[in-house]
Amino acid sequence: MSDSVATTKRQREIMRHALGITSTARRPLRIRNPSRNYFVTGLSGENLDECRELERLGLMWSRPAGICEGYVYFVTEAGMRELE
Repeated sequence: MSDSVATTKRQREIMRHALGITSTARRPLRIRNPSRNYFVTGLSGENLDECRELERLGLMWSRPAGICEGYVYFVTEAGMRELE
């Protein structure tokens, strides 16, 4: 993990939640074959701030939520590697 970036515990929790990872015992399998890959935020708040930072780091990307006000964030391949 030499290309690892500095992420906070909360940022790693957000990425794991986005990928549907709930058990550390299955983490390696679930990262490569996630049950989902999305995290919805509102227009403001701590989660949005954390996701914006993860996007700046290249660990997530986003798009407008569409059906509600806010954003949908997706974990990138780099983000998945960060969790390994």
